[in-house]
Amino acid sequence: WPTVAVHLALLPTGKVLSFSHGASAVVWDPATATFVGVPNTRTDLYCAGHSALADGTLLVIGGHPPTGPGIPDVNGFDPQSQSWTIVPSMNFGRWYPTATTLPDGRLLATSGAQGCLSCFVQTPEIYNPATSSWIQLTSANSSIPLYPYMFVLPDGRILQAGDSEEATITQALDLTTQSWTAVDPMV
Repeated sequence: WPTVAVHLALLPTGKVLSFSHGASAVVWDPATATFVGVPNTRTDLYCAGHSALADGTLLVIGGHPPTGPGIPDVNGFDPQSQSWTIVPSMNFGRWYPTATTLPDGRLLATSGAQGCLSCFVQTPEIYNPATSSWIQLTSANSSIPLYPYMFVLPDGRILQAGDSEEATITQALDLTTQSWTAVDPMV
């Protein structure tokens, strides 16, 4: 591989996008075993979060700033044209966030560090691709450690089943009421 594959995303084209530190990003075509460079010169995408939108665009949130963790940058990767676009920034800088695609096509951003590694962003945000805008879920504040494991439940709630390094309670977020409910209080 021409780069260290810190992040990988399977694209709807069957190709794989990989990115790491700096501007290095490549698309690998497993059918031809070839790589095409697709550098992102705007944002160091190291330790960002990413998830696909309904149209196939990969939305990459946050990343690594030159000083201190957490940036609000959002980048879209179009798998058809294999090009990056600038998406409106989040309200908070995030490093090690999680991006979760919701059933209605919006995207939920949770956690991430801003300012220091233990300074977790407590306010989730939702990106609406129809309006290309972010809203804050200010009533859903929760101190969730980095890279939380987030899953959409059949009833539409969002399950936080853990995180990358710390033991946490398992909880569910109701997006309508912006409230968290403990599913398992054991840590």
